[in-house]
Amino acid sequence: MAADLFDRQVQKRLSPAARKAFFKIAAWKIRDEEAKQLLGGISNGAFLPDESGDTKTPLDQDRLTRASLLVGIFKVLNVLYSGESPLAYMVKGGQLAVMRVRQLLDSRRVAG
Repeated sequence: MAADLFDRQVQKRLSPAARKAFFKIAAWKIRDEEAKQLLGGISNGAFLPDESGDTKTPLDQDRLTRASLLVGIFKVLNVLYSGESPLAYMVKGGQLAVMRVRQLLDSRRVAG
C-alpha cells in the first residue's frame, strides 16, 4: 500500500530520507539552483539542512513525489549505463554505446 503523501505525519517521517536520497544523486553534478528547481522551486531553508543536519520543514506531497521520481530515474540510469552517466557510457563504449543510447531514446519517444 502506497504511503499517503498528503498526511502531515507521513511527510515528516519521509522527508529526511527523501532529502538524503536526493542529495546522493548530486553525482549528476547539478548546481543548487537546478536541484531546487527539480524539487519544484524549493527555498534554501527547506532545501538545505541546518548545522545539526536537520531541516525544520517537511517536504510536501509534491516535493516528496518529485524526489521519489528523481531517485527512480537515477536508479534506472545507473542500471542502464552500469553506474555511469549516459555521456561517460557513450564516450567509453564508442559507437555501439552511442547507438544503444539513441535506440533507447527513440523507443522512449515513440512510446510516449
